[in-house]
Amino acid sequence: MAGDTQIHVGTSGFSYAEWQPAFYPEDLKKAAMLSFYARQLSSVELNNTFYRMPSEKNVQVWSDQVPDTFRFSIKATKRMTWSQKLVDCEDLLEDLFKQLQPLGDKLGCVFYQVPKHVRCDIDVLRTFVDQQPEDVKTAFEFMHESWQDPAVAELLHAHGATIVGSDKDDAPAPELAAGAPWIYLRLRRSAYDDNELRGWRDRIHSSGVSEAFVFYKHEDSCAGPALARRFLAL
Repeated sequence: MAGDTQIHVGTSGFSYAEWQPAFYPEDLKKAAMLSFYARQLSSVELNNTFYRMPSEKNVQVWSDQVPDTFRFSIKATKRMTWSQKLVDCEDLLEDLFKQLQPLGDKLGCVFYQVPKHVRCDIDVLRTFVDQQPEDVKTAFEFMHESWQDPAVAELLHAHGATIVGSDKDDAPAPELAAGAPWIYLRLRRSAYDDNELRGWRDRIHSSGVSEAFVFYKHEDSCAGPALARRFLAL
């Protein structure tokens, strides 16, 4: 294994009553879940922000509950990606990043999920990435195969952005994009054994990037946080 990659590990979301008592203590209040979570895992992918723009007040509450080393991935509102298809998003972007200011260095990255009904348009993408703050990492998950164009990866990498790798049941394992400045990996399979987890760990470290985010999916069975903790233990 080579490299010295800092890996932030967590799950997609954290506020799930179904995780009691397997992960959270049975008597833990919902308001205390994030602070407990942050003592177990080093990052979280927030998905409620996909449905509703966060308020600056709520963001400050999140920030106050976690240590300085913790990192948030914010899934950007679907108004930008699903409704406006990355077009005319300047005001929405300005609002989003204003609301996220209380996170400071705890803002690890912003994650844009581009749905299958949005096809590749390199000019639209170029305008959209040009509107991103230079000091914030951004990741893009493209659902339509038309985005599998080397020009897309080249454009994103030139702006310090990356393409999300999503590992799903009944699908080939994603490739870690060569030349990516950092890695964003969503491990979505229902189960992983230790050898598979070690394989992902080694691939991340051998990629040569300095930073990576790895998120497991939310399940009622509480497999996600168990896998995330096992990955950290390895």
